[in-house]
This record gives sequence, structure tokens and C-alpha cells, in this order.
Amino acid sequence: MHDNKSNLELELFELIQGLWTVRSSHPFYKLLPQNPESFRNTYCLIKDFVASRSPSLEGFIDPEAIVRGNIISMGKGSVIEAGAIIHESCRLFLGDGSRIRSGAVLRDEVLIGQDCLIGVNCEVVRSIILGPNTALSHLVFIADSIVGRDVNVAGNVIIANTPTRHGASITHF
Repeated sequence: MHDNKSNLELELFELIQGLWTVRSSHPFYKLLPQNPESFRNTYCLIKDFVASRSPSLEGFIDPEAIVRGNIISMGKGSVIEAGAIIHESCRLFLGDGSRIRSGAVLRDEVLIGQDCLIGVNCEVVRSIILGPNTALSHLVFIADSIVGRDVNVAGNVIIANTPTRHGASITHF
């Protein structure tokens, strides 16, 4: 029985991994899980990545945006609109041509690739939004997740991984 579960886990991983395949030159390449076991270390890798970056601010921050966290990097043509909230816990990497709209809230480590949109009243927490061409349209909550390229997440959607402590389990109802 254990072998069947391991094989199923590997097959599922290989299927979803295709959604975030990026070139080795992509800034988030080394952060993406390469096998099911490496999922456990993803958040630690993200924290280390953010801590190791030198600040680079090439985008535009509207003076009416609420920025209390750390913007580690803003690529060329990126925008943080008036009313967007970069929470004090946030450490943000924002790729070229990406936009964070009014009312969006970002917390903890948030890595957003190029040409992405974080729409009105979205919340992103401890996640990677790879892009390009990925949009969280409006009223979307994403936490502890990896969102691939060419994805459109429409309004009123919640996507959140369920972190557990080592050895703990989740009871299904």
C-alpha cells in the first residue's frame, strides 16, 4: 500500500510541476520544488532568497500606497498603485511590468514574476506568483502557494496550502 501512495504522490507532483517549469535563468528557478520532498524546504528557500537580495527599485510606487514592509526588488515598469498595502511583515520581490492594484494586501515573503497582476482587494501571503501573464483578478486570497505562468485566477477564490508540523496529519472530513 505504501508503494502505491508514493507512486501516486510522485505522479501528482510531476503533473503539477509542469505548471511551473521555467528556464534556469528565471530568478525563482532554484526556489521551485524539484521533487515531492523538496516542498518542505520551499519557504526556507524563499526566505533565504529574499534575505540575500540587494534592494533594487526601478518601478513606480504611488505616494498613496501604504508601504510598511520591505520592497526588496521592483523591476522596470512595475507599479504599486494608490491604496495597495505592503504589510509590515512583507518582503516583496516584484518583477518587470507587474502591477499591484488598489486594495491589494501583501504579507510575509511574496515573490511576483514579470508581467503579473495582483488585482483589486487581493491578498497574497508567503507565495510565488511566477508569471509571465499571470493575473489574480480581484477578491482573491492566495497563501503558501506557487502559481504558474499564464494563469488567470478570477474573483472570489481562495487558494491556500495547509502547512503542518513535521509528523502531523490533516484529518479529512
